[in-house]
Amino acid sequence: SSTMYVCDVSTPDLEASTGTGITWDYSTIVVNADTRLVDVADASSSPFASSFPNSTKVIQVENTMNTFITSSSSERISQGFTFNEAAIGDAIITYNNDPQIQVTYPFDYGSSVQDSYDGNASYTFNSVPINDVLTGTSNCSIDGSGTLNLPGGLSLPGVIRYKIIDTA
Repeated sequence: SSTMYVCDVSTPDLEASTGTGITWDYSTIVVNADTRLVDVADASSSPFASSFPNSTKVIQVENTMNTFITSSSSERISQGFTFNEAAIGDAIITYNNDPQIQVTYPFDYGSSVQDSYDGNASYTFNSVPINDVLTGTSNCSIDGSGTLNLPGGLSLPGVIRYKIIDTA
């Protein structure tokens, strides 16, 4: 597990910094007390395990999001996610009809995978249970490799940037 710091709109926009030998310089960001613990756990230990029976791992972002996945030597697949939002509580998004392929190995700079997924979105809004069909596409890629600079003089060489764009 690891602690992530939540950044706001004042964080440098490095979207266009792609390619090899890139330096992503976040050394000037202001780190505040808003943190989230990120953990990878056995999916069966999650309170949402019954909604994701085919998942073997869950990537948990404390008090926010849980992504349910399986991995093999050839790919990583998402069976869906949960998201906690104050107005609706826990939204459960399952790709139970067609899971989402997020990575096909080997996956390195320049690699990409596009996939369609299909499932359901369940949540409660204004005390009304909502269960709706959800379809979408994702584009996953590694668009850069290089060095990540963080506050406190921390410099991490040999990193890649994994990018996922979902349209649901």
